[in-house]
Amino acid sequence: MKRGALIALAFLAMLSGAEAAEPLRLPPPQGVDPDAAELHLQLLRIIEAKDAEALSALADADVKLSFGGDYGRATMVEWAAEDWFWPEWRRITAYPPVLHGRGEGAFLAYPYIFIDWPDPLDPFGHVATGEGAVLRARPETNAPVAAEVEFAILQLRDDQRDAPDGWAWLCIQGGDCGYAEKSDFASPIDWRAIFIFEDGNWRMTAFIAGD
Repeated sequence: MKRGALIALAFLAMLSGAEAAEPLRLPPPQGVDPDAAELHLQLLRIIEAKDAEALSALADADVKLSFGGDYGRATMVEWAAEDWFWPEWRRITAYPPVLHGRGEGAFLAYPYIFIDWPDPLDPFGHVATGEGAVLRARPETNAPVAAEVEFAILQLRDDQRDAPDGWAWLCIQGGDCGYAEKSDFASPIDWRAIFIFEDGNWRMTAFIAGD
């Protein structure tokens, strides 16, 4: 059974139980597959250096960048000069990629939650947290911890309780709510990167957000 299906079953069981204060937990990422280790290290070096040319060299000539017609290496280089670009790359590579297949035609996606997402959950209204994530009583890094939510799926509430930039108001299903730093969670419909293994190399075919 696929991991996403297992998560879905756990979610349904959680809803039917008498106590629903514990968050739905994602299986912790299993690390970067050896077949993708070299690419992962290369990406981390590129992101640290903010090397737009090196990143674009990994991409297809017509790499897809939006559902509205943006594509190509030149556009990616232009985007790299904008403030949001490198923080998004740091965020998605903080989660290991998921690898499907081996050798020619293998498929790699950052972050792994883009693929391993439980079907019953609306991706527009939920997010997945990473290692060490917590909910805090106030949107401050030193505020009291309301709940530990490492590798959990949480509700992204419409009522954001005046969450400032860099924070969000999240809730455990049937349990506590609190503020989380945006660097500690990601959405399956936020930015993700897709790579295909062809002719002995990984090639980025998409860096895209949305559904």
